[in-house]
Amino acid sequence: MEMAEAGQDRAGGVTLRLPPPDKDFAAVLRWYLDEKAQNGRLGNGWGTKDFAHAVGVSDRAVRGWLKEDLPHRDRIEVIARVFFGANPEAHVDHRRCLMDAYRRTEAKAAAQTAPAITSNALESAPSVISLYDLTTWAKQKDEELKRSRHAPGFADWRDEQLQRHYSQLLGPKSKLGPFAFPALYGRSHSVICLPGNQVRTEFEHKLLFPRSIDSIERRDPRQFPNLSGSSAVRFPEDLSGEKLEYAKLMIHAGKIRRPNMIGFALRELQLDEHFVVQDFSATICTYMENVLSNHILEHRLTHAFGMPPHEAASLVDNRPKLHLSTRNGGSGLSIGKAGECFPLVSVQALVLYRDEGAWSTVRITRNDDVAVSPRAKQFPPAGGFEIFGTEHDRFEDVSDQFDLRIALKREFLEECADDKDASAEGPTGDIPVSELKGMQRIAELEEAGRFHIRFLGVVLDLITLRPEFSFLIVIEGDKPIRDHFSYQLHSGKFAHWLKPNSEEARRPRPTFVRDLHKVAREPNWHNSSVGLMKLAHQALVLEQDGLQRRFGLEELTASLATCFAK
Repeated sequence: MEMAEAGQDRAGGVTLRLPPPDKDFAAVLRWYLDEKAQNGRLGNGWGTKDFAHAVGVSDRAVRGWLKEDLPHRDRIEVIARVFFGANPEAHVDHRRCLMDAYRRTEAKAAAQTAPAITSNALESAPSVISLYDLTTWAKQKDEELKRSRHAPGFADWRDEQLQRHYSQLLGPKSKLGPFAFPALYGRSHSVICLPGNQVRTEFEHKLLFPRSIDSIERRDPRQFPNLSGSSAVRFPEDLSGEKLEYAKLMIHAGKIRRPNMIGFALRELQLDEHFVVQDFSATICTYMENVLSNHILEHRLTHAFGMPPHEAASLVDNRPKLHLSTRNGGSGLSIGKAGECFPLVSVQALVLYRDEGAWSTVRITRNDDVAVSPRAKQFPPAGGFEIFGTEHDRFEDVSDQFDLRIALKREFLEECADDKDASAEGPTGDIPVSELKGMQRIAELEEAGRFHIRFLGVVLDLITLRPEFSFLIVIEGDKPIRDHFSYQLHSGKFAHWLKPNSEEARRPRPTFVRDLHKVAREPNWHNSSVGLMKLAHQALVLEQDGLQRRFGLEELTASLATCFAK
């Protein structure tokens, strides 16, 4: 360990060494962890888990600080108190050293940012380079888009444009026509509903990496800036035009928390001769890559609304194409060009459980602050197929997580049971997914034959071209559902059944399935949730795995039949 030239600081008879001068925040933080600084004394040493618990953040957050992330400013005081004690007049030199390192790192990042923003600035973005200006512009722009999305006639216009654009592939006489544009109470929704094989409870899936001439290559996902701990943002130099503006909008409006989180993007859906989903292939991507290739499509539609018809049509038609190929007696469905389009594989489910003796489900209303479909009603769980880890993890760290069932269970725990340990940013340290309290609770219910998952099929939302692998979760508890999913987390907090999380505008609402047809009449349902209801109805009607007979779901079948009656 290098001895600090800055000398030593004494308080209470205990000596702590000052770190070398002019180090960045990560180096200074590492110094004090290695020095075992604890409440102004030399403690027993810090592990990242213990330190994370002491300052009230996740282990992943601390690992990020030790690389390149910066904590929020209000966290510096907590870190100083943990290292140097509660008395602000003790170890003043050390407190000043910690804060100076933070300011130095923040200023260095900001200095690197300015030229990139200036050189790539759009006419619609502010010319003055400051976080305040960019944030103000992003929020104003976001409000304009909200007004357009909720303008009278927008939803009908949007769906008409999509039906026109995809008419050749999805028209009434086309092969995929019967699976497209389901009508909920007579109103068509822009989705394709491809059924799953109801007889099979599991199905195979694999990763397909882009191939070179000589070998199979893994992508190096593109990295993007993050505002989580710093005002500095540096965008990739080759990002320009519409995508640059949208990236600025999403990040500076606070829509995206983890832009570099690794997920799995669809390469191809594999269908049999009846267009039943058999399998799929995928590759890795970052969440921001998905945002700039797929989420941006919703933004483009919103921007086109109100334009002259020929201009709007030109903008709408600038979309990735759907490709349907024939092979081995079946078909393959892919989206856009490999390497240019990253449709994030996602999961969703209709959750059924008994409440007061009757079957119930859950619905929510999404917040205004989410990247896609704000204020829309939907069924939880629903979310992207992302890893259980950090933005610093690479494929080698997470390849064993390519399992839709794990992704679905994590989303269920996070959104329905408020299990923060199951989220990507949960305070779980290096605990394997299988050892999470919530995952163990599900495993116990599965072993007792009380937690069932059925694959219903895939809903492809034509607005963002995002594939939602759709499931039915049936829970037959021997006690109230809240008792099954109320438990203490590894972090010390508690899981609670149906407690709001960050993506929900208000508390999740239980709904008796016998009343689902009434709830479905409410406006602004998320397209993917409409597709989920359609697939559930098809599965119940077909009776291929005896859902009605086994679970007594006649009320659900009747309610969904009312929703989709012609």
